[in-house]
Amino acid sequence: MKINKETIEFAKTLNDKYKDSILYEKELQIIQWALDSNLDKEKIASFVKDEYDFAQMNQIREGYMSNLSEDKMEILMNPKFNNQHMYQIFDGFKKRLSVENVKRYAKPEFNFEQMREIKLSLIKRHSKEIIEIMSNSKFSSNQMYQIRQGIEYNLKPEQIKKYAKPEFSSRQMYIIRQTMIDKLFDKFEPYAKPEISSEKMDKIYTAILYRRYSEIDKIMEKKEEKKQVSKKVSKKEKELER
Repeated sequence: MKINKETIEFAKTLNDKYKDSILYEKELQIIQWALDSNLDKEKIASFVKDEYDFAQMNQIREGYMSNLSEDKMEILMNPKFNNQHMYQIFDGFKKRLSVENVKRYAKPEFNFEQMREIKLSLIKRHSKEIIEIMSNSKFSSNQMYQIRQGIEYNLKPEQIKKYAKPEFSSRQMYIIRQTMIDKLFDKFEPYAKPEISSEKMDKIYTAILYRRYSEIDKIMEKKEEKKQVSKKVSKKEKELER
């Protein structure tokens, strides 16, 4: 896209750096798109700032072009959010979430994937209790997904609370959730411990599912684990599973 002279001249009134139209071509494209769409120049000036990169500038432009209200734009324009964060905020408003609801996940401590999981729960109108459980930055987005899926499979909040703990990896949470769906948790519960690896949990779940209870002793071969005297799963393994 060729940048026209009018765009460069206007951009220079906002920041002298735009004299270098090659170095700042992407930002100038955003400005030109805004001008071509007849966006108010004061609004353009509000996002043509050094604190925003071109991707953030474009997301803010999208917000203005969608006629978001001033209070919504104030949330969107927080420079602590990158463009992916901004998209989750913008999409929440496009999906008709209220300002109050968007504020539940529009927080710099969440990455954009965590924000997306909370946003999806809000769109699905999950209970306030579930949203509060999910809205813990210690949960990865994969862990949040397992919490959200609990509701999708009609688990009750008191059931979800049994596995919605940051010390469980997302894989461990999935296995525990599956035992609840299959109505096997009463038999599996003694093994729903963060110190039991997801690999062992999976084998125990399969043994219970097919009523091969004698195999559990072999799976829990270490006496320390059988007594629940924990041998912690390695930190590296936990991080991989999150």
